[in-house]
Amino acid sequence: MEKGHSKSFSNKHFEISRSQPTWRVINERIDEHMGADVTHVDADPALSPIPEDLVIDVDMHMDDGIKTVKIPFERERKKSRHLCDPYTPPPPTTPRRSKKCRPRSRMYKSMMQTLIGSDGNDLQLEPWVEQLTRPEGSLAGMVNPHPEITLLLRSKKEMKFQLPWVDGDFFNRFWVGLVGKDRNRRGWLYDWHIDSWFMYIWNFRPQDADWVMVGPYFNAQLLSRDVPLYYAEGITYGVPWSDENVEKVYFPINEPKIHWALGVLHLRSGVVTIYDSLHGPDEEGKKWWDTWMEHFAAVIPPYLEEADVMAKKNIDPKSYSITFRYEEDVPVQSGYYGDCGIWVMIFLYRLTHNIPLMVDDPATFALAYREQLIAFF
Repeated sequence: MEKGHSKSFSNKHFEISRSQPTWRVINERIDEHMGADVTHVDADPALSPIPEDLVIDVDMHMDDGIKTVKIPFERERKKSRHLCDPYTPPPPTTPRRSKKCRPRSRMYKSMMQTLIGSDGNDLQLEPWVEQLTRPEGSLAGMVNPHPEITLLLRSKKEMKFQLPWVDGDFFNRFWVGLVGKDRNRRGWLYDWHIDSWFMYIWNFRPQDADWVMVGPYFNAQLLSRDVPLYYAEGITYGVPWSDENVEKVYFPINEPKIHWALGVLHLRSGVVTIYDSLHGPDEEGKKWWDTWMEHFAAVIPPYLEEADVMAKKNIDPKSYSITFRYEEDVPVQSGYYGDCGIWVMIFLYRLTHNIPLMVDDPATFALAYREQLIAFF
């Protein structure tokens, strides 16, 4: 055998070419002392029957008289990616992966709910209790650093977090505003802070409560005059606005990159009460708020009618209109940080729990609340 062409196995009448590893070879070279018939090849289960058109005579190319047989291997046909999950629903027998750190329902019937933690064990989601005492030696006007969050931000390593009651991921930036390490140390909160808080408060809403809520994205959709019906129909939070007990809708108002306030729509009267820690806009911001009120007054009445809220609450659409008022008995924010987002959280919690809004020292109160939120999240 010529070196480099093939490797011979003495117990089989075939050879495998190194230069063509997917080809099988039938050796017709006969040992003169064995007297074998060169026209006959014993059938091998792996090679027989061999179609004649697959036998390639390579005598014209090789000097050793080897005939090569190419055995076709049928390729497995795979589904198009467009026919596979998640583009199409999987069969009912497909095992589903459990989503950890996510509640089974957005509606909670008790004050202590069981969730699944990241380790697979039960995780208890506890109701919020205000703790307004700051540690001894705390600097006036400065938030106390949280050791773990400080190490995280110093490492500059991007991490991913999950909150048990929120469907989604959070990253390092979530903590930057809370601890006051953002640009110019303003301590501003963003949509993901407000939305997380609203969802948390919603988890402990009593079934007979007279209020519902929507998150911060409602405000942006309102300004575009394209508010989806799933808010009023209860698809997002589980309770429709037309429910017999529902009288109020809480919603955050965001003047982009400027200010947060809390709005409350009284469904039957059409009165919108605004809880603003700055007691209304200044001259520079007045134009934006006038535009926002114009959009709200134009969008909400037909929206409530389309969602059957007016019909189920016996509200006359022809006489219905939206009016606005600023609540006067609210604390005025002050201090080192931009605490408007913190005050929206405070207003929402206290209003839904029938706790008075006024406090003796708003600056210290907001700092204590911020520090408790840092430890809580």
